[in-house]
Amino acid sequence: CLSDWSSDVCSSDLFYIARPDVDTAETINAQLAHGKNLILTPGIYELTAAIRVMQPHRVVLGLGFATLRPMNGTAAMTTADADGIEIAGLLFDAGPRESPVLLEVGLEGSRTRHAKDPIALHDVFFRVGGAGVGRAKVNLRLNSNDTIVDHTWIWRADHGAGVGWELNTSENGLVVNGNDVTIYGLFVEHHQQFQVLWKGNG
Repeated sequence: CLSDWSSDVCSSDLFYIARPDVDTAETINAQLAHGKNLILTPGIYELTAAIRVMQPHRVVLGLGFATLRPMNGTAAMTTADADGIEIAGLLFDAGPRESPVLLEVGLEGSRTRHAKDPIALHDVFFRVGGAGVGRAKVNLRLNSNDTIVDHTWIWRADHGAGVGWELNTSENGLVVNGNDVTIYGLFVEHHQQFQVLWKGNG
């Protein structure tokens, strides 16, 4: 869909259009489980659980920098290790309780290859603090092989609200466990251990 707007997958009846004043992780996950793609309209989604993208070829598209903020120490979003998932146009904003990860792509230890139909992230951004206290151990963890990332800024705040060495804590900006991952436009700043911890081959 993101690469071919004329395709049938872009038909509006195949998308669930979410609103931050109406939807929760539960309502969004129910729509994804029924095979819908997802459009997140502008606003801040305060999530009590992770959004789970579990089927291949799902499209998750944020408009106007829709912001996902986990409030209970969970991930904001996780995906299956599945072909062709596309995630674009989102801001992941750490919540007040420490999340182990904000966005996790695939399962740790994944061995499936996706070279012919990779998972792709476009214009996904991460913030720990700056608008308020936020905490996350890892911002983006890529476990799936052959994943493509096109433009990401992964920022632990060095100014703004809720900023301090013990306040907006974040160990690593990006952790890559998958093999043959490709990233264009990678910007990572101010994390407390490694900015980028790249453990995959290729």
